[in-house]
Amino acid sequence: MGRKLIVQIGRFDNGYTDPKKFIYNEKVFEVSLSSFALSEFYKEDNVKVFLLYPVSLLLNEAIVKGPYVDRFIGKVKELLGDSDRKEGYFKSPENLFKDHPHSEKAEFAVMHSLGFYQEFDLKTNMPDLVLYIWSLLIYEYIKNGFDELFVDIGSGLNFYISALLEAFRYFMEWESLYNLRDRKVKGFIVYSDPIIGTNRKQVNIYEYPVDFKGKFESPARHSEIERGLLKRVIKSVIETSLSKEREYKREIEKYINAFFIMFSAFYNAAPLILFVNEFPDVSEINLALEGILEKIFAKYKSNWKQSPNFQFEDFYKIIVMLGFLKGLKEFLDSGNIKPRGYATVEEIDRFAESIGSIGLHVQEGLIKTESYNNFKPRDIVASIDEDWKPLRNLLKRYQGSEEDESEGRIDRDRMERNFFAHGGFARDLVEVKKDTTNGGRILIRYNQEAIEKVKELLCKRIKGAGQ
Repeated sequence: MGRKLIVQIGRFDNGYTDPKKFIYNEKVFEVSLSSFALSEFYKEDNVKVFLLYPVSLLLNEAIVKGPYVDRFIGKVKELLGDSDRKEGYFKSPENLFKDHPHSEKAEFAVMHSLGFYQEFDLKTNMPDLVLYIWSLLIYEYIKNGFDELFVDIGSGLNFYISALLEAFRYFMEWESLYNLRDRKVKGFIVYSDPIIGTNRKQVNIYEYPVDFKGKFESPARHSEIERGLLKRVIKSVIETSLSKEREYKREIEKYINAFFIMFSAFYNAAPLILFVNEFPDVSEINLALEGILEKIFAKYKSNWKQSPNFQFEDFYKIIVMLGFLKGLKEFLDSGNIKPRGYATVEEIDRFAESIGSIGLHVQEGLIKTESYNNFKPRDIVASIDEDWKPLRNLLKRYQGSEEDESEGRIDRDRMERNFFAHGGFARDLVEVKKDTTNGGRILIRYNQEAIEKVKELLCKRIKGAGQ
């Protein structure tokens, strides 16, 4: 059995530590939270409970005025009775939540709240909460990994539950792109019989499997980066010098540009660039993801009275692109596709077959057709020798003019159409030769002057999600 992560909104109300008889898979567990019952059931596996505490949870005057007092309630009572302590609480609320009895059995994170508590007007919004919880799930997955994710919605607090479910959906969609070739996480929504307001002696726990999947599409266009999308994200999480902002932007931009080139090569069926261009390693991509998530967390924690009011769509696009880049790179690694400056015809055909396994059947067909038409007819094979030659010198058929002979200039629009119509094997950009030392296999590459142009064509071709 794999590692399990159980996520639930934390509680602090009357009877919050009272054990209840939870029934899960016909077994009874006397614990105070449904997530602890699941943890007990799966205790033979590697299981972690992760609680999300709204920062307002401890500003609950009703519980400290009640008849029941334990050590933790006593601490909260001291907090609420001292205005200076209450102000200090917002500097680092985690310090007090460490003493919450439920924190002894779980890891936790504090999140922002909405509403007026004591004399504090706390402000957040749904997009900020969703981004924060989603980022926590991604970070936990990258750092520690898990195979099953249980989102327990049995603790009420509808506003936070809604954010948790949205973050859950975003995570599952993101994970399907992050683990593109082979999904690794199974998701479950967990719920239980009503507890508050009933006299139930036993509470049943139920689970519902879910399977959200991300679409094979780019969340943004390359032109959005040029218009400042990445700059907006970086500016909103870095509050130091302008030079630090620019330095970090350059660092992340490297990964975003790598994504655009790689994604477009898959989606627009132009695989040769994947054998030519250097791309970041998986470990490097993960570090970049961790870095931007840590900056998001730092921004949230800088003011617990008011969340940052981030532009969710901007962050969504960057986080998905980085995760998708890892998935694509891992896919290439699994096929032993490495940049050595050229590809064999057989490697191009194997790549075409492999992308059919992830649903790119149209692209598979186009690449196979163009591979055959350009490199397999007998007359073409016979005319290829051991020296690199432009493809245009070998083709008797006419792919369509990329050059206006009368004016001696490149027709860029036509070149772009031909490039994508022929699987990236544009005759003026591609060179071929026969490898006589390895059985006469045919090698394909872009000429050196063409590589940057090919990258430009690939990036330009990308449409954003839903466009």
